[in-house]
Amino acid sequence: MTGTRRPVLALGTVQLGLPYGIANRTGQPSRPEAVAIIRRAIEQGVEILDTARAYGEAEDVVGEALSKLGAERVSVVSKLAPIGEETELSWAEARTRAASSLEQSRRALRRDRIEWFLLHRATHRTAWGGAVWEDLLRARQAGLIGALGVSVQSPAELQQILAEGGDVELVQLPLNLLDHRWDGLLREVRLRGHPAIHTRSPYLQGLLLLPDERDWPRVVGIDPTAILKHMLEAMTSCGLEGRDELCLAYLRRRDDIDAVVVGVESMEQLRRNLDLWTRAPLDASVAAALRARFTNLPEVLLNPARWPCEAGG
Repeated sequence: MTGTRRPVLALGTVQLGLPYGIANRTGQPSRPEAVAIIRRAIEQGVEILDTARAYGEAEDVVGEALSKLGAERVSVVSKLAPIGEETELSWAEARTRAASSLEQSRRALRRDRIEWFLLHRATHRTAWGGAVWEDLLRARQAGLIGALGVSVQSPAELQQILAEGGDVELVQLPLNLLDHRWDGLLREVRLRGHPAIHTRSPYLQGLLLLPDERDWPRVVGIDPTAILKHMLEAMTSCGLEGRDELCLAYLRRRDDIDAVVVGVESMEQLRRNLDLWTRAPLDASVAAALRARFTNLPEVLLNPARWPCEAGG
């Protein structure tokens, strides 16, 4: 990754709407504190807020935070509720639920038009004969949505979008310094020039910041001590002061993504992440060494949905 293009910082709001993350020790902040966090982020130059119908109170918090600000300064990314499975819902019920989810998001966010609206599940793009996606395309044409996209969980889902999805304008995916499943596909996206790419989970839902490696999920063949040792070596070689700085510096080095979504649960975490984002990207040779060390890690580690139940316990 040697280009000069660099991603921007987006504020994730899942922690502002519900208790979330393996490293979360403070829980969900109060509504006034959550509103204050969003407003402080915007005052400090953050221009993208990432939220979803499924994030508890998050959309309502975002709507309140933006209600007395110059909302035109900010783009909101929200996501359709996970409305169900194709085998469980009829065509008509799926369309009804999707329309209701979009309307609830618009009301909660207090916005006539949501700048970016994503499917929370990639399978919903083709489910029900593509009816839900077609309805969202019509909502975009009517001005209720600015641009449409998809949140993906796996490289296979992104690959399918690249093969079929000329109408997908934004893809959001998990990415961190351990996860190199996406690298070839992201190079392809950059060569094409679309869709835009936003990444989430820069700290692997907080796992990479846990002070005790015994809290890592127990995955066969994975030695958390060795992973943390390699991270410490990279930090030391670059004079970095923490694992959080290493994680964000690595993502800032990449030229194949457009935004990095970073969630916080306190004002202090916001200040820390804003400060880290102003620092230099990771040295290119160190980033390359980390990629070499962490290639081919198993999905059971990289996908929190597959962590053993005792993770973090």
